[in-house]
Amino acid sequence: MALAVQPDGKLLIAGTGQVNGTWNFVATRRTANGTAVDPTFSSGWSTIAFDVGGGLTDLPTAIALAGGRVVMAGEAQTTLGWLFAAARLDNAVISQDGFESGTTWFWESSQP
Repeated sequence: MALAVQPDGKLLIAGTGQVNGTWNFVATRRTANGTAVDPTFSSGWSTIAFDVGGGLTDLPTAIALAGGRVVMAGEAQTTLGWLFAAARLDNAVISQDGFESGTTWFWESSQP
């Protein structure tokens, strides 16, 4: 799980959430006072899930705002083992394929 504060005071939160039986990167944004989900985040979605590991377990450990986009990084368990992974939420692009929003990257890791 990870937390970042945007320049406007809004909180970006990354964690792991179960979607359709697998554990995925999940991102959400709270209002500046932290009391509610920000309704302007990702065109009104309360959370965005990224299945970066291909159906196994994804563990985000960092979240940041880069160039106006939410970026998460961590590890993803794949059929090849554990890989370093990152996901970037595209600006205002929601559920292009009915599940994910954004793009993902993978790097090999020798760490379990």
